[in-house]
Amino acid sequence: MASILFFGLMLASFMGWFLVEHDISIHTITTRRAELFYWLTVSFSFMLGTALGDYIGNDLGLGLFLTGVFLSILLVIALTVRQVFVRNLLLETGSFWVAYILTRPIGASFADYFGLKWHNGALGSQGLSIIWLVMFIVLIGIMVRTDVVEADVQMD
Repeated sequence: MASILFFGLMLASFMGWFLVEHDISIHTITTRRAELFYWLTVSFSFMLGTALGDYIGNDLGLGLFLTGVFLSILLVIALTVRQVFVRNLLLETGSFWVAYILTRPIGASFADYFGLKWHNGALGSQGLSIIWLVMFIVLIGIMVRTDVVEADVQMD
């Protein structure tokens, strides 16, 4: 039920955004008003993603790990659609928001599984956070060292 409520609120946010700004593309956010619509939509998408993940994991009985796997497959499909239909504004924008919604429950499902359920919580949420933080720092170090970050900055 919560998923339906948050989906409706997100659609209402999109409708308001489109009626006022005549566009819902993230590429055209140039005013404070458009940015407010964006953040309102982001908030509803987080709520929807959380409710959707809980529904699939708990109510449908997939559990934490399988929910993460299932939603990851949907994310790959959404990202593929985004790449294939990059010139179709509706599919490009829609697939972006589907991917955006899915990132929240994917992260929560895997984090809860590995941090709380795996080996009776042997890693714990703090242990898992430390592992991810170290991996993130190493990835940034690799990107800086290989000039990936610098190349992106120069392209702007």
